[in-house]
Amino acid sequence: MNQNAYLTIDVGTGSVRVSLIGENIVPLDSKTLIRVAGLTMDADREWEQIVTLTRELLADNSGVRVLGVGVSTMVGWVMVDRDCNPTTELFSYMHQCHEECDKFCESFSRESFFSKVGRPPNPEFGGFKLLHLKNTDPERYRRTYKLLHFKDFLNARLCGEFSMDPVGGAYSAMIDLHTKNWHAPFVDALGVDFDKLPVIRECTELCGYTTKALEESTGLPAGTPVSMGGLDGVVGALGTGVVEEGTAADIMGSTEVLYVCSDTLRLDEHCELMTNPHVLPGKWLVGGPMGLSGASVAWYAENLLEEKYSLKELDAAAAKLSPGCDGVRFIPTFTGERVPHWNPDVRGTACGIGLQHTPAHLFRALMEGNCFNSRYMFDRLHEMGLDCRQVTAVGGGAKSKLWMQIKADITNVTLHTPKVFEATTLGVAMLIEYMLKGKVTVDPDSIANTFQPNPENVGPYDTVYHDYMLLFRTICKYYNHPDHHE
Repeated sequence: MNQNAYLTIDVGTGSVRVSLIGENIVPLDSKTLIRVAGLTMDADREWEQIVTLTRELLADNSGVRVLGVGVSTMVGWVMVDRDCNPTTELFSYMHQCHEECDKFCESFSRESFFSKVGRPPNPEFGGFKLLHLKNTDPERYRRTYKLLHFKDFLNARLCGEFSMDPVGGAYSAMIDLHTKNWHAPFVDALGVDFDKLPVIRECTELCGYTTKALEESTGLPAGTPVSMGGLDGVVGALGTGVVEEGTAADIMGSTEVLYVCSDTLRLDEHCELMTNPHVLPGKWLVGGPMGLSGASVAWYAENLLEEKYSLKELDAAAAKLSPGCDGVRFIPTFTGERVPHWNPDVRGTACGIGLQHTPAHLFRALMEGNCFNSRYMFDRLHEMGLDCRQVTAVGGGAKSKLWMQIKADITNVTLHTPKVFEATTLGVAMLIEYMLKGKVTVDPDSIANTFQPNPENVGPYDTVYHDYMLLFRTICKYYNHPDHHE
């Protein structure tokens, strides 16, 4: 007898994963390719890797019947022609278009833009990529049929449909959150063609059906329903069970994303925290993607220490240190700061290093720097009236008990980790389930571990936090100085 399952595709900064998830939202099998995303990438190559993983996964699970397919990816953009052939590179969230962003900002104040889009203008946004192409290569711009989010490029390859969800649209600088559709004044201000923007569909909707060509290359039967899917942060929030107001997800992958669910549209009056539509209709997510998290720790262990110590050994050594790492501070903004400080120019910076310090001091300082950013976000959420009554942390970083305890102590928030860590993969399966059945399955018994704040560390960390924020603001002034060049 065939077993029914959902096929999920999860493409992040550090890996490409294709999985089979049972109808009860339990993982069955998966294939993973480890690779590191760059500023720009080859969209066709990414697609070929997915095709190969899918073919291998289905060949190993011939008794499984796929009911539906769904995709989630990191933030990224690619422009395509009418046959979905890329006319540009695939631009990751790390790619910046400063000149186009600065020009756009002459037309709108930060506050007026934020009131529509739920975030300030940022040079990573997709609309600036499209404008850059128009300004620098008019012929390729003419051949471009649609601007697509990375996820929607994969959807178009799966089923031949060109569309985008409201969250992807919000990262384009051209959508109005209140209508969940393209905002003509922003499109006009950019000076790009409206017909190069795809139709907007909710994450829970049907995108289309898989093609015969895909069946020939992967073995996936033609006519299989394809969910619209969504970006990894918001889909990961769903995968952790963030469906009620006050529930929150801290996704500690290569980058870090923190979201809390709200039943109403709330906008941060300080224009710091991002607001996104929830993948489920009628709900919202407040928080957003920060800078590098797990990737900064991996960089330290692999590049700086050249793998002389394992992460387990570094964890053990760092656990012996007191809060504040004996004065060492490490700002882990290797690719610029997103939420909440929105500074694309700031870079990783270590301070306070003396002859007495060891690799463990820098390692723990990296963890602490990440957690101080989370503390700032939790404080802002509280000011907005969104107290997080349940916070579930997932991703590779959440597997470190030391890191989790440091975060609980710095934020003074109780944190949980689940039995299944691949939240984005589960969230994709839940979106397929919603598309097919009109509901999502949330496991009421998904928590594996709980981390309570240690009262002995909360006070000392409060002092270190304020010291760290002073340092961060000082460093930002340096990177914003006109004499500084990367």
